[in-house]
Amino acid sequence: MPEDRVAVVWDAIALHTSSSIASRKRPEIAMVSVGSAVDFAGQGLQQIPADALEDILTAFPREDFKQNAVHTILSICPMNPMSVVMHPFAEVGRRHLADFVVPTVEDMLFATPFEE
Repeated sequence: MPEDRVAVVWDAIALHTSSSIASRKRPEIAMVSVGSAVDFAGQGLQQIPADALEDILTAFPREDFKQNAVHTILSICPMNPMSVVMHPFAEVGRRHLADFVVPTVEDMLFATPFEE
């Protein structure tokens, strides 16, 4: 695959949860972000006509997506805890994993070495 296409795929994956950035990039990148928001949180779902949504869900059934997503998030948290700092996955880890301790944004802010 040409390097420029690889870069588009990389950006689309890296920015799929950063809609304010993705929306200012190439259309393919913006669409991955929009699709992710619809699939994960139902954001904008009402804009899809009912018959089109039925066709989409028939072709691509969710197959217990919610529980599988939580399971995947919970498997990522202990594997590399610092990768989810300042990311919504950290909240899922804190809620479900008793020994999952990573700093919050507030913890990090007040741990800076600046005198004020």
